Amino acid sequence: VRILSGEADVTKNYAVSLEDGKLTVKRKDGLKVTVDAESLSHVYDGAGHGIKAAEASDAKGTTIEYSTDGESWSGTIPQFTEYQEGGYPVYVRATNANYSNAATAEAVFNITKRPVTVSAGIMTAEYDGSEKEVTEIRYTEADSENAEGVLAGHTVTAKLLNNKRTDAGEQAVSIEGGSVRILSGRTDVTKNYAVSLGDGKLTISQKGDLKVTVDAESLSHVYDGAGHGIKAAEASDAKGTTIEYSTDGESWSGTIPQFTEYQEGGYPVYVRAKNDNYSNVAEADVVFRITKRPIKVAAGILETEYDGSEKAVTEFTYTVSNKENTAGALKDHKVSAVLKNNTRTEAGEQTVSVEENSVRILSGEADVTKNYAVSLEDGKLTVK
Repeated sequence: VRILSGEADVTKNYAVSLEDGKLTVKRKDGLKVTVDAESLSHVYDGAGHGIKAAEASDAKGTTIEYSTDGESWSGTIPQFTEYQEGGYPVYVRATNANYSNAATAEAVFNITKRPVTVSAGIMTAEYDGSEKEVTEIRYTEADSENAEGVLAGHTVTAKLLNNKRTDAGEQAVSIEGGSVRILSGRTDVTKNYAVSLGDGKLTISQKGDLKVTVDAESLSHVYDGAGHGIKAAEASDAKGTTIEYSTDGESWSGTIPQFTEYQEGGYPVYVRAKNDNYSNVAEADVVFRITKRPIKVAAGILETEYDGSEKAVTEFTYTVSNKENTAGALKDHKVSAVLKNNTRTEAGEQTVSVEENSVRILSGEADVTKNYAVSLEDGKLTVK
């Protein structure tokens, strides 16, 4: 205590006794705490995230704490890594000795699923008769903003559907719903991704070198009255190939044309092979021949004694079908011929011949002579 008179200290002239007074500062009742609404979510990126630090209406002397259950409190902001349905509740409280109330706030923090597109692979191959299979999958990888795509170090697997094909053509290849799995090491982190599926494609292109061949040894047959044709043509790739035949190049059939009679120059046969796995139509042109059947027709032989009457050779012979059925007159075919120089009365001998072009061979009433290669042989008439 100091007592002054003007500028002079006169404290010594006073017997000072002391008595206490009181200073009272009452606590306020309006402390508030707020959480930044823009900090309440984060896209999954494998790291921990939480709300932005809460702010009190009066920062001075204020302690802010956080809890995930409203019971255990800490000054550390809770961190969350994985997606959880409904998010994570976060409780906030602020206390200050100068305030009578504890300010509280509740928020929900969400780790949102990370978008990723997983697609079936794409494969293009040329047809070769073997089964082709799409085995690869494609997926988006983390972008520069790290907001979507598969994170580095994560592996993706999926089951492919409709991913095999052998024949030429194309088909969509898809990923089976619910089959995508994304792992971080051995840990399944699929739930943290919003997976969308994309199709792929398997394309087998047509080959361009289909060939068809006809057996050269099957291009002729000796006339035997029955129908004959070429041996069935063969394609370079029999699987899936359709072979057709034509005699005019316009009308086609899968049946091999049959021919019965000899025709000068033979019969043209057109062959084509088609296969959906090949871009070209293979073609072949051949000539099939019914060759003339050899037959020998010979004038008869007669030897007799002179008696003054005229003698005549009236018979002739001909070869009949052999066991190989390649020569001679066919069974039930009738042969006729005109003989020349076949009569004589006086003693002596003479050659009897078959008149050129007089031979006729019939099958029933049909003249089939053109189908025979007729050779003639002389006979003899002798009168002793």
